[in-house]
Amino acid sequence: MGAVELCVVVPTYNQAGLLAKLLSRLLAQTSTRFEIVVVDDGSTDGTPELLASLARSGRAPHLTTLSHS
Repeated sequence: MGAVELCVVVPTYNQAGLLAKLLSRLLAQTSTRFEIVVVDDGSTDGTPELLASLARSGRAPHLTTLSHS
């Protein structure tokens, strides 16, 4: 991956649909020198499941999630 040049911090609460679109677009970037930090404030709409699924898939090795439950 190389040295991280950019950190994208995404706060979210019950926005699974929008978050899926955003993460898809971020992961489509040609550069891999960035990290994504998603801060979930206790979502109940499927956001935690979306993030867990993405982490398991291996498609986002530069994804960190912080959750407040």
